[in-house]
Amino acid sequence: MVYGGNLACAQFASPKVRTKISPKTAAKRLAQVASMLGESLDSKEIAQGLRIGPASVKNHIHNILEKSQLPSRSAIGARLDQRHMRVSA
Repeated sequence: MVYGGNLACAQFASPKVRTKISPKTAAKRLAQVASMLGESLDSKEIAQGLRIGPASVKNHIHNILEKSQLPSRSAIGARLDQRHMRVSA
């Protein structure tokens, strides 16, 4: 197949690699993302700061909102300010 003049070969496409992480590591990452949201960083800045993909940031934010039952990203920062729970990234 040719896309935009470049030859695309499916055999050379790298498969997605999923790694398992411990619950402790996952909780720490959620805390880091929440803290960065509290600093009013956008998803792209968070992804760059944590060296993860934007889709991962989106998933983390979704998980934080669901677990905390908060309505929005800005509510996460407000909740952290109330509890003085800033976490270093």
